[in-house]
Amino acid sequence: MPLISCSLLRYSASAAGGFITQQLRCGPVGLAAFAGCAPSALTSDPPHRYCAGPVLEIEVLVKGTTDLRPATDVNVTEVAPPGREVSMADRMRDRTRGLHAEAEATGIVREIISGRIDRPRYVLFMRNLLPVYQQLELGLARKQGQPGIDELYRPELWRSSALAADLRTLGGPDFETAVPLLPAGQRYADRVCVAGGGDGRLLIAHAYTRYLGDLAGGRVLARRLAAAGLDAGDGGGLSFYAFPQRAQPGAFARTYREALDRAAAVLGSTADIVEEAALAFQLNIDLSLAVAEFPLFNTR
Repeated sequence: MPLISCSLLRYSASAAGGFITQQLRCGPVGLAAFAGCAPSALTSDPPHRYCAGPVLEIEVLVKGTTDLRPATDVNVTEVAPPGREVSMADRMRDRTRGLHAEAEATGIVREIISGRIDRPRYVLFMRNLLPVYQQLELGLARKQGQPGIDELYRPELWRSSALAADLRTLGGPDFETAVPLLPAGQRYADRVCVAGGGDGRLLIAHAYTRYLGDLAGGRVLARRLAAAGLDAGDGGGLSFYAFPQRAQPGAFARTYREALDRAAAVLGSTADIVEEAALAFQLNIDLSLAVAEFPLFNTR
């Protein structure tokens, strides 16, 4: 196969704690990393990542710092090449692109990405995300037999138990009473509860925003949080970001995107789900701002 030139490819990975802008770049041997990619896939704008070969390296840009690491740590967003139908996951990504950029520059998420997060605010943020995950997982369990939802019923992805364990480690055994549930957190959880009504189809948007983000950016955020002193040892306090049943979170994220597309195939119109994804991003932004503005308090 002839070698082809390669320009920088930019994409974003999101996670419960934040959103990180990333780039792919070719190594000096050019190009064998992209075996199976058409040249147009590497030069189009936005770039198409529709490649069979591995990526050599990922350059993570976080508030002026650079961290190089193996590409297997994260999932690369795939975009359908020209002529292919745009998937529901791609439509949700495109609809939320501006909100994504706003989220990574906003409130407590910005502090997490920059590595300047302190324990009380991190605990407050995650304590307010806990009921969101609980409502999402309760809703998915209740609607697991519904068309579309059956494709996304993956208990191995559920985060609420790990998150509660982290909060007990970082916030103490009484975190649920010691750490406040803010109005913004309650609104977010309430909306997920509403999304679980009827046939539960709107839960798909919340599963997309939460679980794909956790899979894509979890390891990156875990390293940054550990560097900020939030690792209690042996992964304690950061088990939320570990997927012990999934050695390759990036590969499973692709599998989950395929499940989203199968769900869309049986649901017909998915415009309401795409709009729900935008609402989920906005609710996360609102919570991020509320946590950043909340008066400091002690958790231990």
